[in-house]
Amino acid sequence: MQSLPRLSKASVQLADAAQIVIDALGNSSMPAPDVQAILKSRIKIDDLAAAVRVVGEVVGTSGGDDAVESEMLRRFATLRAVVPTLAAAAPFGATSGGAQVLAAFHALPEVLSQRRLRHDQIAGDVLSPSWRRLVGEGAHLDR
Repeated sequence: MQSLPRLSKASVQLADAAQIVIDALGNSSMPAPDVQAILKSRIKIDDLAAAVRVVGEVVGTSGGDDAVESEMLRRFATLRAVVPTLAAAAPFGATSGGAQVLAAFHALPEVLSQRRLRHDQIAGDVLSPSWRRLVGEGAHLDR
């Protein structure tokens, strides 16, 4: 997340350039040299190239999914050792709206102790979309 300000700035630069191109393409009477002149007058090519490099570094070729998944797994590895103790020691409660999440949390120690999991052993309805993609559709899961 340290790279978020760089990514934000680069994204704005790329969006500005894309908007110029979109506007020009929408105006079929504008000749290509005019489009090029407008781009050069409003955006420095070196800045645009730097923005493309930043997005490539931060997001990567996979659209950022690999980096996000890697970070999720890293955080999971950190929390994994603490969850069983936390689930056993802390007296958590929930309203009816959070009961499903609380039940899934209390089931985590058993889930984490198993070597292989089946999809029906995971409370998929409480997973975020990111975790659902990471868990996947296979018959078994490797914890």
